[in-house]
Amino acid sequence: MSTKRKLLLIAFVVAGVASMFARVWYQQSERWRMEQTLDSLAKYEREHPIAPPGVVAATPDAEEMVEETRDMFASELPRECLSAIRDAVGGEFKVMELSFADELVSAVVSTDGQSAHEYTLYRGRKKVEGPKDVNVIGDGGLADSLYELKQADLTLMPGLAKEALKRAGIEGARVTSMRFSYSIIRYKGETPEWTVSVERGSPPDWEHKFVTFDAKGKFKSVS
Repeated sequence: MSTKRKLLLIAFVVAGVASMFARVWYQQSERWRMEQTLDSLAKYEREHPIAPPGVVAATPDAEEMVEETRDMFASELPRECLSAIRDAVGGEFKVMELSFADELVSAVVSTDGQSAHEYTLYRGRKKVEGPKDVNVIGDGGLADSLYELKQADLTLMPGLAKEALKRAGIEGARVTSMRFSYSIIRYKGETPEWTVSVERGSPPDWEHKFVTFDAKGKFKSVS
């Protein structure tokens, strides 16, 4: 094979790999943006419930509400919420994804290794919502995406939030959410990772970055 053809082949492979990673990054970015939109809509719905015509909207039972002002990323709130979710599941399970945001904590879990369900606890609520069926897509088996709950070290969260803000370098930004799950593309034996969303403002004046760390809190990348 001539040198020219070798160079063309190398260029073709590099372009293909770059395209694949760009597509993965875009899908991840769109997913996180959708999660933030849904979080905002959920908050608005709780604060402005819509009742059917002619029906007076019911006030949430005071016994189901609790005043909660702690910072999600600098307190024991994540651990307490996850403990409530664990009780709601009520049995042995493995985790596909843990999500922590200002207004909620959610866990996608599997009790049988074949199906997945989501449990969510909203800020200020005592009752966990779920299970909600999760449509798992992809060619790999679900078992490849599951991990033991003990792998998620929640004590790392305050430190990760501070480091993510520093590494993102967005003036006036804040951490809006954290996710603990396997990367879309990973090597054999690689552990789940923390993905921290750092944002400032809102569209059209919106800046954001995703900062990732491994399961032990070691920095991996900024995108």
